[in-house]
Amino acid sequence: MVPIYKDQNQPKNLRIAAFIVMTLSKPEYGRIKLLALQLQQERSNHVGSFVWSFMRSKSQVQNPSVANVTAAYKKALTYARPFNPGFQYSKGLMTDAYSKTYKSGFGIYLEYLTSVEALLPETIVHRQDYDMGGFPWFGYEVYNRSLCLSSFGSREWPEISCCSHPLTLSLCRRELS
Repeated sequence: MVPIYKDQNQPKNLRIAAFIVMTLSKPEYGRIKLLALQLQQERSNHVGSFVWSFMRSKSQVQNPSVANVTAAYKKALTYARPFNPGFQYSKGLMTDAYSKTYKSGFGIYLEYLTSVEALLPETIVHRQDYDMGGFPWFGYEVYNRSLCLSSFGSREWPEISCCSHPLTLSLCRRELS
């Protein structure tokens, strides 16, 4: 996945999908730092905006069961070039709430990929995860590929499904075919 993510000649959606796959495997600090360092050379506002916003959000997670991951993202961000080109570029956002008293919490994730020719995001993923008494569990995930209003006839109808990170699955299938 690293060569795909680093190859700036690859389509932006494929590079973002490679990034997501690498972060799903709970990478060690060295891998997270490598991802952050790539932002120094990044030319795509979409990839840079998505990676920067994702890493920044991950560095602010409060859940103590992932404290080591949060610290790794926070430390790695010191090596990254900030990308804040605006809302019209792809983003990976998350927030969470955690109660130390009840040892439980939840996280809300929103990932969206945009395109310069689209009025709406091309792809939106919303996910909720829960942590009850130190036991994390997956809540749900909703995935939607929006119609591109500027090229109405060339896109499929919106697809809504719940499955294991469909953003990466659909992007990999589409870009590799």
